[in-house]
Amino acid sequence: MAMLNFQTIPISVAPRVVQRNIEINEVTALLAQCGVGKTTVGHALKKNPDIHYVLDFNGQTRETFDIQGIPHTIKDADGGLVTDWAVMEEFKKIVRLAKEGKRSAIIIDEFTNCNEVMLGSLQRLILEKMAGSLDLKVNGIEPAIVVCGNRPEDNSNYNEVPLAFWDRVRPF
Repeated sequence: MAMLNFQTIPISVAPRVVQRNIEINEVTALLAQCGVGKTTVGHALKKNPDIHYVLDFNGQTRETFDIQGIPHTIKDADGGLVTDWAVMEEFKKIVRLAKEGKRSAIIIDEFTNCNEVMLGSLQRLILEKMAGSLDLKVNGIEPAIVVCGNRPEDNSNYNEVPLAFWDRVRPF
């Protein structure tokens, strides 16, 4: 896996790096062997007083329909048209909190083990902050995102992630 902007850091430093990246609206990707503590670092966001909601899911065990599903356009409580998906309530909560000036976070675990369809959907969520047709960026507030995954040399389930993705996030 060639990553032009890959940096190696000790796991003990990772929480500070994640916090710094949140402050500058950068997506943090933590890549390491199984059991190092990547997911634990992501879960530490739940203790961050600036983060009011954490959406946490494992991309490997979810199916694409969990974040996309069969789309249909609905009118939400604010009168806006949105595409409704299987778990859209989680994403709508992120938008509602942003309208109140509160920031949320999304932790995506096992990103590198997702199937190709899920990987494509998650890349749109991660890079564009879009869930279906719902824009998660509201009034300049966007969710903080931490991506956790394994390295190809550590996991036989690893699926190749396009280099263009790694160039748009901060992998450690």
